[in-house]
Amino acid sequence: MILARKSVRGFTLVELLVVIAIIGILIALLLPAVQAAREAARRLRCTNNLAQMAKAMNNYESGHGHYPAGEVHAYPKKENPTIGDHYQWTRHIGMWMNAIFPYMEHQAAYDQLVFEQQAYGQYATSGSSELTPAQARQSDPNLYISRDEHFNFLLCPSDPYTGETNPWGTWGWRARIVHYYAVPGDHEYEFNTAKIDKHEDGTYTVAANDLQHANANNGVFFNDSRTRMADITDGASQTAMIAESWGRNRAEPEDDKPEYDSPPNPRQWEYRGMNLHTYAYFCWPPNSWRNFDTSSPGIKTIMHPWRVNSFHAGGAHVAFCDGSVHFVSDFVDMNVFKASATIAGGEVYDKADLAK
Repeated sequence: MILARKSVRGFTLVELLVVIAIIGILIALLLPAVQAAREAARRLRCTNNLAQMAKAMNNYESGHGHYPAGEVHAYPKKENPTIGDHYQWTRHIGMWMNAIFPYMEHQAAYDQLVFEQQAYGQYATSGSSELTPAQARQSDPNLYISRDEHFNFLLCPSDPYTGETNPWGTWGWRARIVHYYAVPGDHEYEFNTAKIDKHEDGTYTVAANDLQHANANNGVFFNDSRTRMADITDGASQTAMIAESWGRNRAEPEDDKPEYDSPPNPRQWEYRGMNLHTYAYFCWPPNSWRNFDTSSPGIKTIMHPWRVNSFHAGGAHVAFCDGSVHFVSDFVDMNVFKASATIAGGEVYDKADLAK
C-alpha cells in the first residue's frame, strides 16, 4: 500500500512581514496607554507625597502651636555684624522638611541632626575636598543626612533627577535635590521699602538682589517664620503650603554632581536641596517660560530654582493647609494663583479656577 504524503505549508515571507507589521501596530497603539498608566501612577504617588507632608505640617502645628520655620536662622546682626538678619546660608542646616521628619517616620534621621551648628566652620572637611559618605556619617551627620540619605517623600517619581545640588558656600557643600518646595508668598522681591514684609523683630533687608530671600513674606513659610493656623485668615482650604518644583534651573542635568559654570553664564547651573532656600514663589505660572532667566543669550533652559514646575504635563501639584492637594494648570489666572499663596490677603477665588 502506498501512503499519501501530506504536505505542510509554511508561512510565506509576505505573510510573516504582515504579522510583524500587525504586531508593531498593536504595540504602537498600546504603548501610549501603558505610558499614560505609568504616569498616572506616578502622579498618584506624587499627590500622596504632598498629602502626607501636608498632614505632617498640620500635626507639627498642632503640637507646637505654629508651623515649622521655612528655614531656621535667627542670627541677628547684633551677634555677628558680618551676617544680615535671618540669613546664614553657608553650611546651614534646619528647614521645614527637617522639622517634619518625626511625623514622616524619620525620627532616627531627625535625632542625628545638629541644629545648633549654624556658624561658619562647624562642618568637618578633609581639607578642601568633599567628605565621602562614610566620612560624613562618622563626623558630619548634618552633611550625611542632607546629601547622602534618600528620602523618597521629597522626590517626585516623575522627575528623572535625584542627584545632588551644585556646590554652595565656602566649602562647596552639596545636598540631595528635593522636588517639593514650601510656599512663602506671591512675590520674590519687593523694591518698595514701604511694602517689604518685616519679621516679628522688625528687621528686613533692603537689597536689589537675592538677599531679599531672607525677608518675611505673605505666605505660610519664610526664614524663621512661626505662622499659626489662626494667622491664616484667608482659610486653610484657600492657602497653599507646599508646591512641586524641579529644584534646579535645568530640566536635564548632565550628571549627579553638577558644577557652577564659569562666567559669562555663572547661573547656568543652580540647584537647591536640603541645604538652603527651598521656597517656591507664586510670581509666575507653573512651568512658565517667563520663569526663565534671559540674562544668558542663547541659553534657553535656564530657570530660577525657586519656581513652581514639574514633569507632569499641563501643570503641577500643590498641597494646601487643609491637607488637600490640587493640580494647578500651566494657564492658571495669575490673580487666582497669587491669591492662593497668601495667608491673609483677603482674596476670594474659586478653587476650580486653579485647574483652568
